[in-house]
Amino acid sequence: MLLVKTQRFQCPDCHTTFNATSYLFEKQRTISRDLRREVILQLTRIQTIKDIAHDLFISEASVQRVLLDLADQYKLNLNYLPETLCIDEFKSMRSAKGKMSFIAVDGDQSCLFELLEDRRLCSLFKHYQQFTRQARCRVKYLVMDMNAAYDQLVKTVFPCAQIIYDRFHIAKYLNDAMNHVRIHVFNRLRKGDSAEQKQARRLKRYWRLFLQDRENLSTKVYYEGRYFNRVVNSIMILDLMLAYDQELRATYNFIQSLKRAYNQRDFTTFFQLLKLRPDSVSHYTIHRCQVLARY
Repeated sequence: MLLVKTQRFQCPDCHTTFNATSYLFEKQRTISRDLRREVILQLTRIQTIKDIAHDLFISEASVQRVLLDLADQYKLNLNYLPETLCIDEFKSMRSAKGKMSFIAVDGDQSCLFELLEDRRLCSLFKHYQQFTRQARCRVKYLVMDMNAAYDQLVKTVFPCAQIIYDRFHIAKYLNDAMNHVRIHVFNRLRKGDSAEQKQARRLKRYWRLFLQDRENLSTKVYYEGRYFNRVVNSIMILDLMLAYDQELRATYNFIQSLKRAYNQRDFTTFFQLLKLRPDSVSHYTIHRCQVLARY
């Protein structure tokens, strides 16, 4: 550790005071230039501000000041936006406005484009309105989840953009519908007799089998002694649990048909299935499919 003592001078005419300067540190700085460079280098790595301060024997506030200085030096290019912009929200810090933050990824170069502290629509409007109209019209595709609020952002800020819902959120949407029906059957069975309670425990233990594609289930047999007391495989376990409830089986087959058509990129069949209303399928699943069809 280097401790530097600077001499303080006073002007005899105006009586103002000033400190002697040195090449080791910048004006009105308490840390040296080399230490500041080391802080910047540490900030490029995945670690907390507290760890950086501990390793370099400085306060956390000093690290935060260096980080804020770097943020002030960043100048946003208001004349450029990527053609494919992928947006989503994420949980960042407790102090973030709106509880969630906003992330935008350049889909053309597969790299981070920007992070915004606030994901609320008013903040996004204010931020993207700074860009020139030519830059905003350059955005052709906006990849997002099924958040209705972002639709207003597209219509107002990105007039030439086409909304694309990514595969992850569509698969998650279908899995949530399947999981909702499984939990509904589980809650009904766990209040029944001992046999139904055992069935409920099986539904709780092997919940992942309902969400996997049937083609990807393992056919390897093994002895399961806790819940079935027999030699089984994943497909046999799933078929046994589907027999507990007719609505559960019908919903599972319907969801699997949707996922199979979507994975095979047979979008004609996929949208035709969304418009169907099978009798045995749960009303919740039908409603979710109708909402998905509107997108």
